[in-house]
Amino acid sequence: MPGKHSPNRWRSYIQIHETVMHKYKCDGFVIYEGLLITPLRKAILITGTIECSGGLKVEVQKRLDILDQEDRNPLVQTVSYSYNVFLTGVGNVFRYDSPHKDHNQQHHVHRYDVLNAGNTVAVTYIGDEENIPTLG
Repeated sequence: MPGKHSPNRWRSYIQIHETVMHKYKCDGFVIYEGLLITPLRKAILITGTIECSGGLKVEVQKRLDILDQEDRNPLVQTVSYSYNVFLTGVGNVFRYDSPHKDHNQQHHVHRYDVLNAGNTVAVTYIGDEENIPTLG
């Protein structure tokens, strides 16, 4: 069985995304999903903000590369992401990032002291693939 980060067909990817967002909306956790999907020639960008209860917001920047050129339902795979969670009017809580070329070259999470000037408390590397987050 393929892992949760394996390549997937676009229709399956977006169906999973919509199912997860629908569940969070029905549970009252997600108030508004303001994500923009931008198709490019060889990639799909997903950007925007998800507003959650309690003043939490998630800023999303995600890139999925298109691995084949089947026009109607391409095979895609996430190649980079940043999920920044912040408390409105207060500051960052945490941010998950894919590896960077020049620093933090593994999947990692930044944790912030949101109640104390929002300074970075720690950067922790994510060990195995099962702990790498998905947007859901």
